[in-house]
Amino acid sequence: GPHWSRAQEGILETEYAKGADLLEEEKYGEARRAFEEFLSRHPLDRRFASIMYIIGQSYFEQENWDEAIGEWRKLVSKFPNSEAASRGQFMIGQVFEEKKKELETAIEEYRNVTWGNWKPQAEQRIAKMQQKELTVLTVQLLELVIGCMQNSQSSSLKPLEIS
Repeated sequence: GPHWSRAQEGILETEYAKGADLLEEEKYGEARRAFEEFLSRHPLDRRFASIMYIIGQSYFEQENWDEAIGEWRKLVSKFPNSEAASRGQFMIGQVFEEKKKELETAIEEYRNVTWGNWKPQAEQRIAKMQQKELTVLTVQLLELVIGCMQNSQSSSLKPLEIS
């Protein structure tokens, strides 16, 4: 009856809280184990996608970039078009941009955020990165032009030799 389902819900919340508490205490490895156990025991839980995101985030907090990316890729393929996956795909772009400094890959990853609340932010990151690229090219071009002008001026400013 209703008491049994309430009891079950209580057990579920306790198990979930265990992972959340460990995360709060920055015990990332233990938190991951608790959450992975939770997911294997409750595969239909409504928080499944969010927990997958959190597992990726726990690797990110430990600066394990590749593991974080791997977890977020699993999330995107298992729950495409979910908000958690939108955020995960955005974070993949962010890791490539800010941590790995692989800007071309970052732009590709941001372009893959084609749904959800993180889409506009991904578009902003792309615009900012392309703007920065344009600025660098403009500065390089200006330096080149100034260099050429200085060379041509210096050659035309040689004192005339009168023989």
